[in-house]
Amino acid sequence: MYEHVVPAKFKPNETSPYPGQAYSRMEAVNEHAFRDDFVVAVDAGWDHVYHWGLAEWKKGLQIIHSFERGFGPHSFAFSRLGFMNVLGEYDPAFAVLAWDNTTQHFKEVARH
Repeated sequence: MYEHVVPAKFKPNETSPYPGQAYSRMEAVNEHAFRDDFVVAVDAGWDHVYHWGLAEWKKGLQIIHSFERGFGPHSFAFSRLGFMNVLGEYDPAFAVLAWDNTTQHFKEVARH
């Protein structure tokens, strides 16, 4: 079992419009993390999506997408087409993210 603290430098500079969103709160982690050799986690408190490569454990958590304050990514699933669908906890919506190999980050392509 690996544990890794979310670095304080990931804390957003702006205040959330929601009082319960004042601290980092991991909500979901991909189901097959050890088979895929990476962990993807969403942080509803700080509005980020993190990546942690098991082979790159010394690098620690890396931010691969940030939402605007107040979205609160709560859960996610990967589609068969390669998109990442993310449900918002505070913003009643879901975002569709596409992976950009050039920047090594997700890009939001739709919001419903």
